[in-house]
Amino acid sequence: MQAKTIKCFVLFVLIGNTTIAQYGDVYKKISIRPTFGLGKNLMSNAILISGRDYIETTNKSSVLGMISSSNGSEFFSFKLTNTIGLGIDYAIDKNSAFGVDIETTAHLWRFITPTTWNILGNNNWSFIKATRFSSFGVHAKRFWWSRNNYRFAQAGIRYTLDQKQNIRNVFDENYIRNGSGLTVAEVKTYNHPIVLNFEVGLSRQRMFLIPFEHELSLGLTLPLTYYTRARYTYFENNSAIGSNDVKLSQRAVWLNLSFPIAILRSRPTRKYVPIYTQPSPPPVYIPQKEEVKFKGKKINPGESIVLKNINFDQSSDALLTDGKIELNTIADFMDEYPSVVIEISGHTSDEGVRKDNIDLSERRAEACKKYLIKHGIKSDRIKTRGIGPDQPISTNKGLNRRVEFKIVKY
Repeated sequence: MQAKTIKCFVLFVLIGNTTIAQYGDVYKKISIRPTFGLGKNLMSNAILISGRDYIETTNKSSVLGMISSSNGSEFFSFKLTNTIGLGIDYAIDKNSAFGVDIETTAHLWRFITPTTWNILGNNNWSFIKATRFSSFGVHAKRFWWSRNNYRFAQAGIRYTLDQKQNIRNVFDENYIRNGSGLTVAEVKTYNHPIVLNFEVGLSRQRMFLIPFEHELSLGLTLPLTYYTRARYTYFENNSAIGSNDVKLSQRAVWLNLSFPIAILRSRPTRKYVPIYTQPSPPPVYIPQKEEVKFKGKKINPGESIVLKNINFDQSSDALLTDGKIELNTIADFMDEYPSVVIEISGHTSDEGVRKDNIDLSERRAEACKKYLIKHGIKSDRIKTRGIGPDQPISTNKGLNRRVEFKIVKY
């Protein structure tokens, strides 16, 4: 029966957590969260009231072994400081939630009494005290997302519903034999102490042997008051030799494992885009660029014009008279169109070494630029290129030795 119950719980967790992060902004709106935890009690107080100090406190998270009963017999016991709970979370948005939970926790304490007299055949002995608490709590939770996983912090307050002692041994009762032993008297008991609890943790879709989503957290419980205060008085030869007040509380640290199971998911976020019309703007007049003409003919940007009257002596970049007259025409053209930027390119035939021809064509284009600058044209309106023999226009080598210009901007 127990095996079937475990199988059903695992199946329920698997179904509840399937496709948890496949929907982007979709998150668990309402979820239930079974929680299991192991803890360690923090030190309790043992205050010396009178005489010698016969008690030492130690923190203990488990007991495994034989326990002495009040009648002197022994029995086997295995106990842990642990917690089992069930919570319900309601997400306000993807980053915050609040919830309620019920929880049952078992706390263990161990007190060592370094006596020098024999009780139940032991000179030095200790007693174990264990109490189980049932409580109801509320909490708030904050998430920080990273892809499909998240980190979280949680703070809450708990109200203790009841408490029940679940280990009873000889030292929970008065025990005096042959004038030696101890008596226990309850000084004060709080039946419903209030406890603050804090947790920080992270979630994982899968980790190690857990094939579904879970939360792993580190917790701290801080009670606002202790739950019981008892006075232990020690006797030897029928005389009290020491007395301690012991205060016990639910102060502890915890390692918790939770399984958030979605009951209701949020809907995908959809952005509302309003649809409306606006009056058409008034027409904007965009002036057309004027036509550019050279020697009475319209020319377009990028169109190359051969300057037939610009000639050079062989292997020379010095301008001849006819070339200067042609360049004067170019200068007048650029004065007429002050926004025009031109490119002057030099060309040669394929006679000789190509590298030398490219260098010569560059020097001839630069000679034309320098002439135009001297006649008032700004240098940033003239670009030059030396092409050499790479763009022939004829099989006639003489026609290939030429200078061209074209408009690159106007």
